[in-house]
Amino acid sequence: MKSDREMVAVLEELARYMRANPLASDTADSICRWWLDGDSARMDGLMQALQLMQRQRLVEAVVAADGRLRYRRIGTDAEFDRLIGQINQSFDG
Repeated sequence: MKSDREMVAVLEELARYMRANPLASDTADSICRWWLDGDSARMDGLMQALQLMQRQRLVEAVVAADGRLRYRRIGTDAEFDRLIGQINQSFDG
């Protein structure tokens, strides 16, 4: 299914970005624009990836002072490395 492949691709990009930038925090729109490639067509995959990462307690959503929802990393380096490894294994196996 195309949407599943897109979500997995976004998940990997997002995990690598958050692993490299542990203090990053932004809205979904800004994550799509600045952290990923800026393609708004990827927003569905991004939202699915963020929800999955929230369920795994790697990311949290916080309401900022301006009222907008921002996502930030709460998982450890080891947890992000494990997620990236799992994604890579799913493509290899």
